[in-house]
Amino acid sequence: MTLEDFISRFNSDELHSALKRQGLPNIGTNDDKINKLADLNKSKSNIKFLLSILDEFRLREISLEFAIQGAGTMNKGRLINRVAQIILGEYETLSKQAANIDHLQALSILAAGASIMMIIFIFTAFFFGTSSAFIAALVISIPISFYLYITIKSRLQTHKTKPD
Repeated sequence: MTLEDFISRFNSDELHSALKRQGLPNIGTNDDKINKLADLNKSKSNIKFLLSILDEFRLREISLEFAIQGAGTMNKGRLINRVAQIILGEYETLSKQAANIDHLQALSILAAGASIMMIIFIFTAFFFGTSSAFIAALVISIPISFYLYITIKSRLQTHKTKPD
């Protein structure tokens, strides 16, 4: 996200207040005003100063559009700091972090499989009430989990090597 993208979310009153606070004339199109503000604010402290004109609820509303993790529960100071970090490229949003995870689908399948196996273990232990049944289920599930892991890994590798 760039500072221009963020400032473009300002309504006309907020844009006018930002220009007034920075000592810039309120002339030209909104795009010109946005570019003037963005050119003037290059450092983190300047960006924080610019964002401090926004009311807290407006800052939260705009921040939620950019999927800032925890934007609803942060205080205004932390939220301004987080937005400044995102604008300067020092912080990635939750959606960008999730997009950068390699083999996300395979990891979610393995996590779901592990959860199901845990439920089966607990159910077996309570149902049979003996430790031998629990140990038998554990012994059977280990090779099955290795087989599933190898199968998923080989399928992912074959999908990568196929030309589009």
